[in-house]
Amino acid sequence: MKIHKSSLLISTLLVGCATIHIPITQNIDEFSGAKTIKMDNCKLEPNYPSRIEGFIFNIGDKDFELNLEYITSKSGEEQLSVIAEIETNDPFMIDQGESLIILIDEEPIKLSTEGAYNSDSDIKNTGYSIKALFSSKAKFPISREIISKIANSNVVKARLLGYDPNSSQDDKPALEGIFVEINKNAYRDFLAKIPVG
Repeated sequence: MKIHKSSLLISTLLVGCATIHIPITQNIDEFSGAKTIKMDNCKLEPNYPSRIEGFIFNIGDKDFELNLEYITSKSGEEQLSVIAEIETNDPFMIDQGESLIILIDEEPIKLSTEGAYNSDSDIKNTGYSIKALFSSKAKFPISREIISKIANSNVVKARLLGYDPNSSQDDKPALEGIFVEINKNAYRDFLAKIPVG
């Protein structure tokens, strides 16, 4: 039986695509009774922007995630957020204020944060070189409506504004990424798991 290389390649790609999954977990705190539904590892694809104020990082070898989180207390109070998580070799910390801009079919939506948490810098030994590694997280309140727009729109891009912790300059570094279908599918799955508001 003769197997064409092109057929084998297509089959391999289809199998590979089927195994890609962005996990969504649920947890209940036995002490407070709070219920948390959280997404993890929702990495955006690189976007290649032009240079604007300061400079912009293309995220090729950098991780830029926009994970969703829903927390509801025992009394019924709820908190819906998108958590920006970054890991990069370039000096970068997430800035406070309107530092996350999501472009949904060319409509910009600005989200605000009180500031980054779990920010850190470390030294990473890759075996070939030693590099500085910067990581930062920030929580941005978001609505179900915006999540739905992201999940069901054609082109969705994100820009995360930050600052260089090692510089006194006014440069505003930024990370940019684009939502591909796996990201949008994860947002749709997340919406299906949380209560209707």
